[in-house]
Amino acid sequence: MSRKTLSGVLVIAATAAAALSLAVPAGALENVKVSGTIQFTPPSDFHGKVNSKNADCRNGARVSLWRYDNAADTTADKLGTDKASRNGSWAIMVPMARAGEFQIQIGGRTVGEHDDQVKCKLYVGARVQF
Repeated sequence: MSRKTLSGVLVIAATAAAALSLAVPAGALENVKVSGTIQFTPPSDFHGKVNSKNADCRNGARVSLWRYDNAADTTADKLGTDKASRNGSWAIMVPMARAGEFQIQIGGRTVGEHDDQVKCKLYVGARVQF
């Protein structure tokens, strides 16, 4: 093999190796960001939306509602959970809701089938006072 041919083969091999090193490893899932909103309509209706660029991360997302007594409180009371609808809407009724700081958490999960699976990231919202 001539020196020129050998050089060309090495360049092709190096290019292929570089392309393989940039590929997503087999079995690795794309991480998809998830976020959410929370609103309160007295006397007992908490509601909001799950947001994500991936519709599968919105549909069926598990939303948990937590209540803290004040900003310094580190312990929370879980008030309820709901699964988001197809468009990401959720609602949790809390009879006799008291004032305080509220927070939603949207559970992380894997969605999709086989090669189309993605990992919807866990979301912990900021505390909101109502």
